[in-house]
Amino acid sequence: DEFVFFSSEGVYMQIIDRGNDNKANYTDEEKEKDKFVDGNNICTRYAETNIETRELAAFNIPVEEYMDAGTLYAYPAVFRYVKAETYSAGTFTEMDYLWGRYYASTAVPQGWLLSLPYLRDNAHVRLIVPSKMGHNSAQQYVTPYFYDITEFRKARS
Repeated sequence: DEFVFFSSEGVYMQIIDRGNDNKANYTDEEKEKDKFVDGNNICTRYAETNIETRELAAFNIPVEEYMDAGTLYAYPAVFRYVKAETYSAGTFTEMDYLWGRYYASTAVPQGWLLSLPYLRDNAHVRLIVPSKMGHNSAQQYVTPYFYDITEFRKARS
């Protein structure tokens, strides 16, 4: 229930649901298979809140005040995860409506990627991401964001 602080990156992470851990008879082999690894395509559902203004900045989950705007949450954002020994990266291959329109960048925030080694398929996590670990706009305007990422899920082909 508590946030964990990654001091060198300035990111706070709270794991709500690590992912498929609550399966009955969950084998070690299944646990390994459910980890996020290099080359995975990952679908994500999230709500992004500007910490300074407390305004909802971007989202692709149903939000009560926007229920009549189905295009805002019709599709998840999908990114390709690259994990090497010394770095990780993510590139959006399918962006949701708001992210694509306002940020116009395919780079996944580094703060999101920091959480993936601790999670499994179907995870729910909350993050406080400082500007230096955020998307281009966050870095440009030195804006920290709070993310409620309700779903990190491996894309099914």
